[in-house]
Amino acid sequence: FLSVETGQGIVERYGPQTFPMEGRNIDKIDLRIYKIDGLDRNYWPLSDSPVMVDENKRPPGPGEEPPFATALRKQIRLLKTPLISRIINIPIQGKLNRSRFGLDLKPFFSEISGRDQAGTYLVGYRPINDSHKRYYIRIQVTDLCLSTVEEESAIRFFVSSYKDGIPIENADITVQGYHHRNQTWTDLIKGSTDSAGSFHYVHSKRISKTVGRIIVRKSGDLLVINTQRQQPFFKNNHWYG
Repeated sequence: FLSVETGQGIVERYGPQTFPMEGRNIDKIDLRIYKIDGLDRNYWPLSDSPVMVDENKRPPGPGEEPPFATALRKQIRLLKTPLISRIINIPIQGKLNRSRFGLDLKPFFSEISGRDQAGTYLVGYRPINDSHKRYYIRIQVTDLCLSTVEEESAIRFFVSSYKDGIPIENADITVQGYHHRNQTWTDLIKGSTDSAGSFHYVHSKRISKTVGRIIVRKSGDLLVINTQRQQPFFKNNHWYG
């Protein structure tokens, strides 16, 4: 077997770019990697588990394409030739015991985009056996780290660098929301960070739409946070999540 604990992740632009996996009795996988637009809602959000695509099923034909931002599996099957398509070895030791390891994706991301470049990718893997199921995970490569602090009538956004922890000035922050009835999306909050890496937003009226994601941009780097997914938080002197 071969498994991962989540369907999405963030890796450091200037640091290690490994994805945690676990398996037994498998030493090779068929790896495919697509680079995608990090804001494209056709491939967002992925669930907390990898998205399984049955490769025995044909992709949708002309006139069968799903509507925008629906039917994630069908959208993935519509993708063209991957930028990386390789049979690679994985470091599983022995055939009887489970092995935990990190799949090193940095060489592949560097091959696609150049060394230490930001980007968003769909990574699909399939064990080399009789399985026809491929599992996809979404990975963001970024140096942007976002923290938020809630106040009584405001919220403060902090953006810093994963590489050295230094605050990032002039990072653009956008909070997007959507209306449940017609699924239209709109920008709810917009602003930029100051020299301390901070953007302070004061609530002046109730936000009627459901908050869907937070977008941080800086000089070609992009971070997209799914607000419907539980994020790590600090409360009562403890970290949770």
